[in-house]
Amino acid sequence: MTTMDPAVPTNIGALLGRIGASFFQTAWVVADIEVAKDAMRSTFGCGTFAEFQMEQKWTLRGQRVTGGLALGYARTGNMQVELMQPLGGSTIQHEFLAAHGAGPHHYGFLVRDLAEAVAAAERDGFPSAMSGRFGSVQVSFLDTYAGLGVYLELIEDPDDLYWTTKAWRDSRDQVRIS
Repeated sequence: MTTMDPAVPTNIGALLGRIGASFFQTAWVVADIEVAKDAMRSTFGCGTFAEFQMEQKWTLRGQRVTGGLALGYARTGNMQVELMQPLGGSTIQHEFLAAHGAGPHHYGFLVRDLAEAVAAAERDGFPSAMSGRFGSVQVSFLDTYAGLGVYLELIEDPDDLYWTTKAWRDSRDQVRIS
C-alpha cells in the first residue's frame, strides 16, 4: 500500500511545520456511509452532512485510474469531518478499506500552491500517493501512512468549494492557509 522508499530519509517535522496551521479536516474511509453518519453524529456530535457521489479520474502512484466515492461532509466544533465510501474503480480509499477496514484515513490541509507544496513534501521524503482535480480544486494525498498511520491530503481550493460545501469554522477569519 505504501510507496515510500525506506532508503529515503523522511522529515515529518518539516512537512508539518509548513502545513500544520492549515489543518481543517479529518477523514474516514467507511464501508457504509449511512451507518458512519449515524456514528459520527452520536460520537462526535456532527450536524447535517452535505453529500454527493463522484466518479473521478485520479493519478494513483503514477498510473491513471478511475474511482468512485460516496462522500459526506459535516462539522464538529471547528473541524470538518469527511466520510468516504469507496464505490467502483480503484483509489487509495479502496485499497485502505480492503487492507484495514473502515477507519481514519487522512487529515486535510489547505495550501495556496499544490505543486509547490507537493514538491516540498517530496523533498521531505513523502511522495504523492494519489492526486486528482475536480473543478478548480486540486488534491494530493501524501504517502505518510507508514509513518503516521494516516495519509495527509493537500488541497488547493482557490474558489472555496470546501468552505461552501461545509464551513468548518465559526468565522472565515479563523482560517489560515499554508
